[in-house]
Amino acid sequence: FLSMISKVEKTEEKASLKKFIDELALLPPKTRVLKELIENDVISPSLKEKLEPWVNGNYAKYINAPEDKFSLDGQMLNFQMDKILDDEELSAPIIYYIMFKIRQKARATSRGHFIFIDESAKMLKNPYFQHQIDVLLTEHRKLRGCVWLAFQNPNAFLQDNKLKELVLNQCQNQILFSSD
Repeated sequence: FLSMISKVEKTEEKASLKKFIDELALLPPKTRVLKELIENDVISPSLKEKLEPWVNGNYAKYINAPEDKFSLDGQMLNFQMDKILDDEELSAPIIYYIMFKIRQKARATSRGHFIFIDESAKMLKNPYFQHQIDVLLTEHRKLRGCVWLAFQNPNAFLQDNKLKELVLNQCQNQILFSSD
């Protein structure tokens, strides 16, 4: 996750990030707050700069809290993703985190679950979300899950060969309703 948000590329940055993560693992979970840890001399200046938007900038409100209060305990949950998907910098980490939490909850319980993704065509234009849908369709059937993808226009789905192959290979049932 940290490598995703920091977009590390150089060997030096990767080594700095690994050292940073190793240091994080030694700390109690309640003290693993990026804002506090970024001041640490363990990470390189270039990595600090890359993490800055997630620590003090526009994206800090999404991941830099003293406690993870994200919960999937409700009977029915809704995630409005339009603004997140419009921001390429933000979309992959947030999608990763939500999908991680969904998989974590599904694996921890033996309860069935239903995931309905409305406006799938727009969401599937995001390459990272497309990969996550592949994982959902492949794994959640085994976890007693059901994944529904809804498209306003089936042509959007049918014209994308990669997406069409992905969905048709994983979905034994397709239900198509007339638009009349």
